[in-house]
Amino acid sequence: MTTLNKDEVIALVTKNFEAKFGRTPEVEAKGGWYKVDGGKGLRLADLQQYAESLVGDAPAAEAAAPVANATPKKAAPAKKAAPKAKKAVKATGSNGGKTWKQVWAEKLSADKNSTLPRGF
Repeated sequence: MTTLNKDEVIALVTKNFEAKFGRTPEVEAKGGWYKVDGGKGLRLADLQQYAESLVGDAPAAEAAAPVANATPKKAAPAKKAAPKAKKAVKATGSNGGKTWKQVWAEKLSADKNSTLPRGF
């Protein structure tokens, strides 16, 4: 396992960030956690991986930059779907066509020690 030097890693992040985005990032260090431009907190090893990922994405970001400057199109308004009607679930078989709620209510009311739950 290699030993990471925080000054070297922060310098690498700064260099790669400037190369990709054209501005200097704000790197905050607090208790072994590092935040780049107020983003998610990263450990030093994760910060190094982030710096390396900035180098790998640089050509793709430059190719996408002219597309980002184009005028944005307005999105079509989304249509709301009509709410679906709830159907009563019918129990089949020996229940005589009753719903599960009706069958359970009869079962509980037959027992003297049982009561129906709230909302029944």
